[in-house]
Amino acid sequence: MIGKRLTESLVQVTEDQFAAMSFANFHMKVVARYSVDINGWPENGPKFGNPSYMTSSLEKLSILYNALESGACHFVKLSEREKDRRVESYLQMIESGELVLCKRKTRSDAGKAKEKRLDREGTPEMQDEIAEVPEPSRKRSRTEDKGTRKMI
Repeated sequence: MIGKRLTESLVQVTEDQFAAMSFANFHMKVVARYSVDINGWPENGPKFGNPSYMTSSLEKLSILYNALESGACHFVKLSEREKDRRVESYLQMIESGELVLCKRKTRSDAGKAKEKRLDREGTPEMQDEIAEVPEPSRKRSRTEDKGTRKMI
């Protein structure tokens, strides 16, 4: 319910019906992309993050929910200058090691040669095989009309 309310608020402020909330990469996927930030996150509420992984403390969740419903916690539009300043600050935090990004898992088939896909007609050798295969028979029409059945 909290996640839905946050997404609705983001869509309303950005005027983009496809705007999506991202907690893991909030600075790049929300602040940098949509030029918005969230204001009024309650200090005595749950830690900023994905609502699915928040504390199960009903008290903290209700504080956040009430802040969202009352408008105390809301998204605000940033100026281009402010957005650039925040993105620059975020990148500096990454470079200095103050903020560590999670690496994505490497694919299990990384570095291995992939199988080549055949186009619709296949290789020239397959053309002969395709030509030999007969077409499937056509669908047979019904021999009995539904309306002529006898009722017993």
